[in-house]
Amino acid sequence: MEFLTSLDIWVLVALMLVLTVVVSLALALAFARLLDDPQREKAGMTAAAYMTALGSLFAILTGFLINSEYGTLRDTQRIVGQEVASASRLAYASASLPSADAEVLQGALTAYLNDVRVGEWQALGQGASAKSPANDSLRGLERTVSVLAARSYLKDSQVSSIERAIEGVEAARRQR
Repeated sequence: MEFLTSLDIWVLVALMLVLTVVVSLALALAFARLLDDPQREKAGMTAAAYMTALGSLFAILTGFLINSEYGTLRDTQRIVGQEVASASRLAYASASLPSADAEVLQGALTAYLNDVRVGEWQALGQGASAKSPANDSLRGLERTVSVLAARSYLKDSQVSSIERAIEGVEAARRQR
């Protein structure tokens, strides 16, 4: 079973199509040889009756699948939107910091967002989220926020806004 799950999706689709055609042809040839004309007519009518029911069942199950996948997509888009909004709040909050601190924070945020864009989705797609480069970038961003929050010359409102923003990024990432 691991062999099938390791195949590329297009190879798997082609394999299933070939298998379907081969089985269909084998069954058609077997029925042509084993059934005489009156039996073929009766078998055709029975097959037509069952195909209507099977087609309806297939349509209903496909509808459920599409609805489920759309729900998953909608939830993922919502979570990604929350992460983007939190990252934007963090970038906006960094604008009120002294320029050297703002540059450090924005550099760490840029590195994290680039790693999410470049490596995160590939790692999630392969089921290896622990190997994502965004993990290290997020830790670096958290350290940067912690170091900046400890600075005595920053106002409490500045520290509070960057801490709330990084918490939002972390919460959305955990959900994703």
